[in-house]
Amino acid sequence: MTPYRIELAPGTEQLLAATAREMVQATFVVTPNQYSSFAAAIAGGDDPPSASTLVVRDNVFQPRRTRPLLAKGSPETLFPVDTTIAVDGPHAEALLAAALADGIEFWFSPAAGTFLVYADRDDYATVFAMREAAVARVSERLRLAGFTEVPSYRRKL
Repeated sequence: MTPYRIELAPGTEQLLAATAREMVQATFVVTPNQYSSFAAAIAGGDDPPSASTLVVRDNVFQPRRTRPLLAKGSPETLFPVDTTIAVDGPHAEALLAAALADGIEFWFSPAAGTFLVYADRDDYATVFAMREAAVARVSERLRLAGFTEVPSYRRKL
């Protein structure tokens, strides 16, 4: 039994984008050699989320790492927009790293819902939250892990 549950949820990506426009944000550079470290900082560590969700916004490249991880579909088949992948606890870290490596543009949210992450294929990831304190907590974790914040960058969705 796979820890991943996949469904198509039309409108989810648009709803997340509309919600994030009203949130506080901080953007970080995430280079290819940092994908695993980023995934660990966001979804791993000593206290990983009990569950998480990843929602596909766009993909150009074939999901050669993500599809085998999910054990569903051909590695050559792109994910449709609004593909929603729910994942249990510690498996979120592997999913996040694979999606980054495949150049998938996506939203990621832990079950607690205190923040959202949007990552694009241009090696930028933006943390969104309703409160400055939540963005500051996640940003501090990323800075401690060696990620560089892009000051004054405002993601337009």
